[in-house]
Amino acid sequence: MGDCPVAVVSACLLGRCCRYDGGHKLVPGLRRRLEAAGYHILAVCPEAEAGLPIPRPPMDLHLAPDGSVQCLDADGHDHAPLLLDWCEREVACLSQNPPALFVLKSKSPSCGLAQQPPGLFAAAVRQAFPSARFTDDPALPELP
Repeated sequence: MGDCPVAVVSACLLGRCCRYDGGHKLVPGLRRRLEAAGYHILAVCPEAEAGLPIPRPPMDLHLAPDGSVQCLDADGHDHAPLLLDWCEREVACLSQNPPALFVLKSKSPSCGLAQQPPGLFAAAVRQAFPSARFTDDPALPELP
C-alpha cells in the first residue's frame, strides 16, 4: 500500500457475489479506473464480513422509538447489533491507514449513503473519516 491512497469499495460493485440474493452489481471498469487513478482498492461487504449468510433475507433499516437504527429482515430479526459491532472493528482497522475514498453501493442497509437513515457502515465511516470523499455513483464522474 505504501503511499497509495486507499479506496474502500463495496465488494458487490467489483463483481463479488455477496449481495443478499447471492448476486453482484459489477460496475465494468471500476477497478481499472481506480487503479489508474493510483488507488489501492479495499473491497468490503459489511453484511457478509459480519457473518451473515449468502444468500440471506433482504433487510431494511428502521428508526426505533428510542432513536436507534434497526436492521430488520422479514421475520423481524434485528441484525443491527451484529453489523454495528463489525463496523466498529472495521473502522478501527481502517484507522491504521485512513481511506481517501469510499465507493459504496446505494440503497443498501449497510452501504447506502443517500437514504434515510443511511446504511450502518456508511454512517460509521462518514463519521470516522470526515475528510474522505464518498460516493454511491460508481461511474465516478469526479475521479481525476
